[in-house]
Amino acid sequence: WGIKFDLSAEPGHSVVPKCISQYVTTNTLVVVTVKVGVGYNQKIDVEVTDNSDANNKYGHKRDVSEETRLAFTTHANADISVCFTNALDEGFQPNPQYHRTIDLDIDIGAEAIDPNQFEKLKPMEAELRKLEQVVQEIVDEMEYLRKREARMRDTNVRNALKEEQRLIAQRRDEQGLKFAKWESGKQGELKPVDNAFGNASG
Repeated sequence: WGIKFDLSAEPGHSVVPKCISQYVTTNTLVVVTVKVGVGYNQKIDVEVTDNSDANNKYGHKRDVSEETRLAFTTHANADISVCFTNALDEGFQPNPQYHRTIDLDIDIGAEAIDPNQFEKLKPMEAELRKLEQVVQEIVDEMEYLRKREARMRDTNVRNALKEEQRLIAQRRDEQGLKFAKWESGKQGELKPVDNAFGNASG
């Protein structure tokens, strides 16, 4: 899939990245193709990362002009982010005329395979190879969903156990309070020992 947009230039000290994200499963081939339009006195940088715990970095291109390509295999089930910055050259101030047109294409899995690899194969063989890639992507996706479901199920079980323990503790405290009140009431019904003996002697 692809997207095209204009990116305004900003002073280097205040430049803010503009990121495009896409969820991708682990061990998946990804090809990011960036085409940058003409623009003077400004510099485009591109960085590709993911939002996994490892915060994997897949590539960084500086001062991109015309076209560049980044190909990599993902290391985790995560959102990959393609981030762009457009920094003005020193001494220039922001102005609507300072912008670059970005044409971004992200090919994932079977879409990212170079068709030249299949040129020497018969049509049926080439189609089977592509289908193998698609099936592998489906298997990986289902495995990810299975693991996520297991994690959610474990989380629900833990939460249920915590709630049960809380209710047990609450009932225990309530019973303890009732017993304490009962003990207090029983003590109030008993006569003092000294008074009892005093009445007896009288």
